Amino acid sequence: MKIINIGLNVGTKQPKKQLSKTLEAIRPKKIKVVKSKYLDITEKTVICKTELSEKNLQSIAKILQQECIAVFDTKKQKGKMIYNHEYKGEKINFDINYFKF
Repeated sequence: MKIINIGLNVGTKQPKKQLSKTLEAIRPKKIKVVKSKYLDITEKTVICKTELSEKNLQSIAKILQQECIAVFDTKKQKGKMIYNHEYKGEKINFDINYFKF
């Protein structure tokens, strides 16, 4: 099982209907919406469990115009950042604090 963290901002703002687009893309059974920080910008973030593959998460990142999605694998107790395959900017390392609220 994986737990994912998907920010709702595109750039520095949250587009209208971004939450509903995110939920439609990932179809979680249960979610938590919290405020967190990404690159020192506060944003609403969706936290949920998923079995989606890394390839599917890359596609979802692209569809939702996200740079990346933070993923924590509960079995392996390891996390990583899944980047939109079109993203060309600086990549950051996974931080377990993305999941501490």
